[in-house]
Amino acid sequence: MGSIKPALKRGFPRTYNHLREWKYALGSRMFSPYTVKHTYGGHEFEVHIADSLARGWYDHDWERLGEIDMLGANGLREGCRVFDLGAHQNVVAMMWAKDVGPSGKVISVEASRHNIEVGQRNVSLNGFTNIVTLHAVVAETEGDVLFSETLNGCVSIDEGEFLTKPVRAITIDGLAKKFGSPNVLFLDIEGYEIAALRGAQETLKHQATWFIEVHGNAILSKYGSRNADVLDFFQDQYEHYYRTEEKGPFVKLEGKDAVPELRFFFAAVPRR
Repeated sequence: MGSIKPALKRGFPRTYNHLREWKYALGSRMFSPYTVKHTYGGHEFEVHIADSLARGWYDHDWERLGEIDMLGANGLREGCRVFDLGAHQNVVAMMWAKDVGPSGKVISVEASRHNIEVGQRNVSLNGFTNIVTLHAVVAETEGDVLFSETLNGCVSIDEGEFLTKPVRAITIDGLAKKFGSPNVLFLDIEGYEIAALRGAQETLKHQATWFIEVHGNAILSKYGSRNADVLDFFQDQYEHYYRTEEKGPFVKLEGKDAVPELRFFFAAVPRR
């Protein structure tokens, strides 16, 4: 049986994807949604659990995220503006919203229709009025971009990829023009981060604090880039920090030669 799936994928890709879509839809219909209440980094939220991935990620208490503490020391404060790009179902966006308070604003962008709908429900459940949620892909230019709308989807390079649909694309500069320049940007878009940074040329001049999940050379190469390319956008006016694990301290990143090849977490902090 182990050899059937690869052979089917190579020889009959459309049939293979149709079967995967049928299995995916069946799994979605069989999941029974429910709502939980947990403490996420010191904040109690109600969160709607509408799929198996969300159950694993959100149906338990969270410790406070190290990146929020780091950003809190470097630009995240009451009244500031945060761009949460690749926001999934808005749990982290709600954490930002608590930290910036009613006078601040969180602009939440998510490309998956399912996740954006659940995220909007989470915002409503908790009564937030300082979160703006947008359904879009963050890209280099505006227009439409193919996107694989799985539970944790990514930009597609071929319309034949699994669950691929065109989704409206926006740029970071476009967001800044509409909502104002951000103080903090949080970017987690499954390997498409370099394309998003190319659409942020004006925003980068304002020297916000950035936190980027860089997804590894193997994934970035799908889009013609690599991990080390992220440093090209943050020159002498920024200090660079990183970590390779989900938790733990950030350490100074000393040049391109030190950039990991696998997934890592990158922070660019403006020099004061």
